[in-house]
Amino acid sequence: MGLSAAICLLLFAGGSGVTSASATAGARTYWGKGIAAVLPANAVKGASNQVVDINSISCASAGNCSAVGEYRNQSGRPEGLLLTQMSGKWATGIEAVLPANADVSEQLVTLNSVSCASPGNCSAVGFYYDRSGAEDGLVLTETAGTWATGVEAILPADAAATHQIADLTSVSCNTASDCTAVGSYSGTGGGALMLTKSAGTWETGVEAALPADASTTEPVAGLSSVSCSSAGNCSAVGGYLDNSGSGQGLLLTETAGTWSTGVEAALPTNATTTSEQGVDLPSVSCSSPGTCSAVGSYNNGTGSDDAVLLTETAGTWKRGVKATLPANADPTDQVDLNAVSCPSAASCAVVGDYVDRGGNIRSLLLTRTAGKWSRGIGVALPRDATRTAPNQLGGLESVSCASPGNCSAVGKYRSDSDGSAVQGLLVTETDGSWLPGLKAVLPKYGGDLTSVSCASARHCSAVGGFEDARGVLLSSSATPPCLVPELKGKMLAAARRSIKEHACSVGRIGHADSRTVAAGRVISQKPKPGTQLKRGARVSVVVSKGKTP
Repeated sequence: MGLSAAICLLLFAGGSGVTSASATAGARTYWGKGIAAVLPANAVKGASNQVVDINSISCASAGNCSAVGEYRNQSGRPEGLLLTQMSGKWATGIEAVLPANADVSEQLVTLNSVSCASPGNCSAVGFYYDRSGAEDGLVLTETAGTWATGVEAILPADAAATHQIADLTSVSCNTASDCTAVGSYSGTGGGALMLTKSAGTWETGVEAALPADASTTEPVAGLSSVSCSSAGNCSAVGGYLDNSGSGQGLLLTETAGTWSTGVEAALPTNATTTSEQGVDLPSVSCSSPGTCSAVGSYNNGTGSDDAVLLTETAGTWKRGVKATLPANADPTDQVDLNAVSCPSAASCAVVGDYVDRGGNIRSLLLTRTAGKWSRGIGVALPRDATRTAPNQLGGLESVSCASPGNCSAVGKYRSDSDGSAVQGLLVTETDGSWLPGLKAVLPKYGGDLTSVSCASARHCSAVGGFEDARGVLLSSSATPPCLVPELKGKMLAAARRSIKEHACSVGRIGHADSRTVAAGRVISQKPKPGTQLKRGARVSVVVSKGKTP
């Protein structure tokens, strides 16, 4: 498993208006209702035929983000999807224009990762199939909000001449013209790939120098994640096969533009030393050059995996620490750490999932504060979550921290409401305290969330999908949206107050006779209660004049 991986105050639980207490008075993050991504004109019509995956989002500033993924065209083939938000408004998605050698008849393209250095200036990476049937690495560049034609990644000299398999999995940009991407390719060596964009041009890829114990009879390696704190200063993680056939964690550091030889991740002392070892390192985050954290899992030799937390200090990776799980975790079952975000050297947040003693898959949070990792905590789920064991199926996929103690994480959980088993999950840490997870308000039915990016402590954006196979886009802010209250039966003065208290404005007030509602009380309202709208949206009511004479 390991090696394959290498190749705010939250409001509105499902529009109910339920509010959790803030960790710090006045510190609030409000998530708005998700909107459906508007697909390119050539997208296949009809929910039963469309499949949209939005895999990654990056926000350079509040309301200025880019997201990437895939959708199906009218012939049913996958196309690369590029989405841009400027000044808080998402534009219609555009199809990624592939290099000239792309196979348009049997086209297959995947966009894995995007990174934005400034608004409208981003790079995205993935892979596509060319006319020879090879899988080529793909890089795309957005400049001033416009995406250019994709470019094929130039591979190292030892790359396979035929039947090439190349994939770029992660990208990190410090400026519009300086980025680093990582992934894998098939060659005579291990195949762990680093690619650098310097002065606006993507250079020829470099093969990672593997640890001395790397297998020479079966050279397989790849990188899954990269994080750059400044141009030419990055760390990357992935995996490789050693001489015994074990999958080991691979750690690489770039200093002043030069990559050092990779080192094997030193695992906790309970790790198996047999050939059954498999290490999965899916994520790394660096707060400054040579100061990073990486997360993943490893085989403990008892038939299950444990979670590992790795720290790099002054360019040296320390032995990994076994993550301490919540008290209700089943120690004999699986645990996965999926993402890490470190806003400072001593502060990080990690997300993933674990199995509790009832067999439920639970969402997991781990926090590093003042340089010390705390015991993991399970997310307190929304009130509509499935409670009957072992039916809960959750997990957090992505986390982003704008500053120490201020993070947002996204994922999914299982519920029995709204006609869907899976719902999007939003969890926010405010001033060092994680608040209960809340249900993402999606355009219709259920869904899940895959990626989040926070430009500031109160301004985050998240992406994912919902039940009718459409991509979903959500944003948070420091000001609450209008959540329409229940007004029927209230006196007009009380209705006016309630409308304003819910960040809405009073709209048209009509009057009508009623045989059942007393004079001065609200008969009906528009929109209906629980509707979530932009802050200041108008809410109209009809007030009873009493019975007709």
